[in-house]
Amino acid sequence: MTERTTQVLALFIFAAAHFHATAEGAPVEHVDLYPFPVEGGLSATPDGPDSYRYAGWPANGKFFSWEDELLLVFAYVPAASEASDSYHATGEGNSYLWSTRSFDGGKTWTDSAQQGAGLIAPHDAITLTDPIDFKHSDLALMIQMTGSQQGPSRLLYSTDRGRSWYGFYQLDLPGGFDPIAARSDYIIEDSSTLRLLSSAGHEKDEDGTSPHQWITSDGGLNWKLLGPTGLYTPDLEQWEWSIMPATVKLSDGTLVQAARTKGSGRPFRNYHPIHRSTDGGKTWNLTSHVFLEDVQRSGKGYHTPSDLDLIPGTDTLVCTYVDRGSPGRLLAKLSIDSGLSWSEEIILREDAGNHDIGYPETVFRADGKAVTVAYWNLKDDPKAWSKHHNPRFLAFAIWDPKLFLDK
Repeated sequence: MTERTTQVLALFIFAAAHFHATAEGAPVEHVDLYPFPVEGGLSATPDGPDSYRYAGWPANGKFFSWEDELLLVFAYVPAASEASDSYHATGEGNSYLWSTRSFDGGKTWTDSAQQGAGLIAPHDAITLTDPIDFKHSDLALMIQMTGSQQGPSRLLYSTDRGRSWYGFYQLDLPGGFDPIAARSDYIIEDSSTLRLLSSAGHEKDEDGTSPHQWITSDGGLNWKLLGPTGLYTPDLEQWEWSIMPATVKLSDGTLVQAARTKGSGRPFRNYHPIHRSTDGGKTWNLTSHVFLEDVQRSGKGYHTPSDLDLIPGTDTLVCTYVDRGSPGRLLAKLSIDSGLSWSEEIILREDAGNHDIGYPETVFRADGKAVTVAYWNLKDDPKAWSKHHNPRFLAFAIWDPKLFLDK
């Protein structure tokens, strides 16, 4: 990692924190992290074409918490040949994994290699020969797709909170699927047992894919296919797909899953169905929707993955997601009845410049507050390198879901 790190431009993170009050009056603290790499040194302001780089797609990485020590692994996208205000000009295929770390619950961040952050160097997949202890107190584990439209997924893990990594390891997941587009949705059952959930299909694109689940009981050495987790199909005349599941396990063993789902009819139907299983994942039933909408274009509206979490020590569900409308909004909903019904929208942020935002991840810190992150942009960003460039940065919202339970 150190040798590769010297070959890439360092990531300088400019952080700005401020407070925002939602309509309900509860405070939300915002922290914005901008990546402005500059050859030959670091700068607090954009300087040159490398400021076109993206900090993007947190849900394609993973967000970890150990009380107030937080680690975010995200997609860092190299500079395009020219800036783009409308959409990202490089794409996920050109991105690589980068990490940033906080020691104060998300208020300040560092990408310093001395603090165990920065580039997570890629290399060829190898075979896992020693079982992983899934209950290790300092475990950070990720499952990464090799491509969203074709190919397998790989595993990498750390036992020192992401300061060093093992892998990437081959995942021999049975079922004959291509692609298996995993994005680190898993449930640790015990020290040797892990349930992995991922969208999978038999097409070389996302048409027809749906969430499936596998389980290992020997620390990741061998895997068993448990089957699909359920895909609810409304009355749509054409295909639909469901990808990027987010799954939690309640105290009574009930599994609850949200998934990013879309139908191709006109208008497009974007929705996030909630499925539940009360028999260990053997069967799944549709119980509700976090949202369901019809939009004229597939890139608009709520069409971005959600994250599903539990308030620590409770069975209260927290779903964080993004509205890609105008302006774009970072939102949350709560459920106190295992996903049967949902609260009104909680507005965490509402100032995005265009629809290229989202992919949220949420963790909880020592004081019980949630830290939610999405990649973001502003219409008239004062840190833009030029009037033609709209930077993408990491937008954190620090908030307390418990303040909304009685609202």
